Parts: sequence; structure tokens; C-alpha cells
Amino acid sequence: MISNRNELLNEIEKKLSQLNNKQEPIYINPNDVVVASVDIYKKTAKLDIRYEPLNNLIQTIFMSLLWNNIDRESKNTTSKIRINEITDILLKTEQIITALMEMSEEINNKEQRMAYYNMMNTTHLFMIKYPVVKWSMQETIKEIIAGFCGRYIKNEDIKEDEALMGLLELNESKGYSRLQRVLEIVTAFESMQIRQNKNGGMGSFSKQIKLTKDDFYSLDLFLALNSNSSKILNTLIESFKFIKRSEDLMKSDHKCIYDTLFFFLVNQQFQPEDVDNCRNLFKASIEIVEALPGDVYANYSESKMESLLKEHNITPSTFKLNIIRRFGQSIKKQLNSVFSRPIRIKRESFLGGKKEWAFYTDGEVHINYNMKIPEATLINTVVSSTGLDGSLVPIRSSEADARKETLKKRAIIIALIILIVAAVLYSIYYRRAIMHKKVAKRWW
Repeated sequence: MISNRNELLNEIEKKLSQLNNKQEPIYINPNDVVVASVDIYKKTAKLDIRYEPLNNLIQTIFMSLLWNNIDRESKNTTSKIRINEITDILLKTEQIITALMEMSEEINNKEQRMAYYNMMNTTHLFMIKYPVVKWSMQETIKEIIAGFCGRYIKNEDIKEDEALMGLLELNESKGYSRLQRVLEIVTAFESMQIRQNKNGGMGSFSKQIKLTKDDFYSLDLFLALNSNSSKILNTLIESFKFIKRSEDLMKSDHKCIYDTLFFFLVNQQFQPEDVDNCRNLFKASIEIVEALPGDVYANYSESKMESLLKEHNITPSTFKLNIIRRFGQSIKKQLNSVFSRPIRIKRESFLGGKKEWAFYTDGEVHINYNMKIPEATLINTVVSSTGLDGSLVPIRSSEADARKETLKKRAIIIALIILIVAAVLYSIYYRRAIMHKKVAKRWW
């Protein structure tokens, strides 16, 4: 997966040795290990070509596994010990990604496969809760600003208490909230792997995404978030979930989209056993989301959310329309691209009873030798209606998407009418031609 793994580990070990500062006993703060490792990974890691479509997801998995699995208890940790931990985490990252790619190779339709890759590589709203992710985003934003403007200078005009409210507002184009636009910019930049050791430079990035003055203001707003504002933002984001639910709202089952598709990130206790097991879990996640033809809904506790919003002078309708609805429209659009037609994968390869299936839910391990899809419970994502918390609001398509869909339907109807008219005219012409032939024969 990483073509220069030894170089990467050597660079991390050098940095960790510097962090030790000759303390006795030897101790390197685990948070410093995570930050240093992620920073060097971003600047040094080179992926094999086949893994590049998922480069952003790979970095996200590495960050989350590192944060969740680093030893925080030991008081005697040398750089060698930390490197052993990091090596193991890189191996687990590779197992997860290899499993995902092997599963996706069974998706015969190339457009669906690339849509699945795109969704998995760009949809990580829930990851903001990790401090290391927020720090990584801030460093990336500073790099983007410096690349476009020559250097990064903090915007002193933005007050800390204004930053959060500003991010929840729509940007100048009214297409996204400022927060969603920031995530889009950072994700695009990370996905292109534009770093000093990579080819292409900032010019390649600027060709893909045109940044406006308003975009730079949105980036400055994110950088201005203080620790308290970040906690509030995390709480707000965690207060709602996007689910798929049957059209018949009386049915009890629903599926949490993020929890199902990103089970390996959402569940902090998840550990990949091996590639085969992990590949089967990815197949299960696809089956579970595909099984229910229902619409996308936003589920949230209105009382909890509104009390928090009012406490910080944020209009509830602003948050619901700008954040929940816009993010919901985005995930719905991606789901439609992936599941626009049946995904045909080799079910017989994972429905047998030869292999154990381990499902991790809050530290417990459930073993099922003859799992049936989609009835299986994967990371508590198929639950009863009692698991629904408060309001259940359907996510409507954006106006632009709705217009496109309407125009598409009209075009199909017009095409069908033209075909029918053409068929009728041809039939009339054909009958008349036969009649003329018969008349001509009689005359002769």
C-alpha cells in the first residue's frame, strides 16, 4: 500500500527521538506521537497507484486507528516501542483498505464502483470529533492559504465567538454552509496528495478547485474556532444521524448510514482480524444499506439540539436548513450514485458457514457462523424504532438536483413520445407502401 514504508517509519522514529528530550524514564506523550506521526505521514507517505483513489480515506483510517490504539497507560515508552505500535497500525490500515478494494472489485459496473470509492473517500463529517483530525485540518488549511497567498497570516478581525456562527451560515454562492465548503476544500486538497515531495504543486489544486475571497473567509473562520466552539460543533454534529428507513414508517427497522458504511471508523473498538473477515464486513455493509429502498431521513433530538443552539444564540432553523439539510442532500446524492442499480457481488463467497464473523458492539463480540444478509446486525446499525431519537425529517433533494431530475424525466417522456410517433408514422407509411404495391400488381 505505502511504497516507501521504511522511509516513513524512519522519519517518524527520528521525530519521536527528538520528542523524548532525554527524559528518565524514557517517555513520549501519546498525543505528541499521534500529531507527529500524522504530520510526517502527510508529508512523506507515497501510495501505490492502485490505492490512490482512496488516499484520503487511508489517511483518515490511519489517524483514527492511531488515536484509538496508541498506548496511553505505559510510562516507559521508547521511540522503538512507539514505532512497533505505528507499524502495527499501518498493517491494520492496509488490511482494511485491501479488504474494501477486494470487495469493490466485485462490483461489475465501473461507474458504481467509482461512485462507491468517491463516497468512501470524501464523506467524513463525523470524524471532526477527533482532536487529531481538527488539528490536521487546521494545518492543511494553513498550507492551502500559504500556497495561494505566499504565506499564512492569521485573520485577527474574526472574533472567536463569531467563528462558529459564521461556519453555520451559507456561503456566498448559497450552495453550501461555510463548514461544508471548508470540508470540501480540505478533502479535495488531501485527496490530491499535494505536498512538497509530490509533483504537481499548488497549481494543480487551483485548477481543480477555484477558491474565491469568500472561500478564504470560510477557511479563516474554521481556524478561528477555539476549543469551546469546537466542542459545541462536535456536540451539534453528533446530535443528529442520517438514516435509511422503509417507506412504511410503521416498520421498526432503520439503518444509520454512516454507522453502517464506516463501521471501521465509527466503532472505536473495531479491530480487523484479517483481510477475509474485513472484506466480508464490507460486503455486509453494502447489503445492509442496499436492502432497504427507503428514503434518507435526518434523526435528531429536537429538545437537546435547540437548547444548545439557543444557549449560543444560534437560530435552530439556520442549523437545520444549512447543516442538516445540506449535508443530507450531499449524502443522498452519493447514495443515489452508488445504489442507482443493483450491486451484484458474489454472495456465495461469504454466506457459507466456514468462516467466523465477528461483530463488535460496545466491546462485545458476537459470533455468527451462518449470517444471513441483510438481517444481520452490524455495529448496531439495524435497530428497533426505540433507537430513534426525537424528530425524523425526510431529506429532500436540493432544488438544483430536483430540477435536473425533472428535466431528465421530461427528456425521457419526450423521447418516448417521439419514438411512438415515429413508430406510428412508419407503420402508416409501411401499410400504404404495401397497398400501392398491390394496386400496381392489379393494374399490370
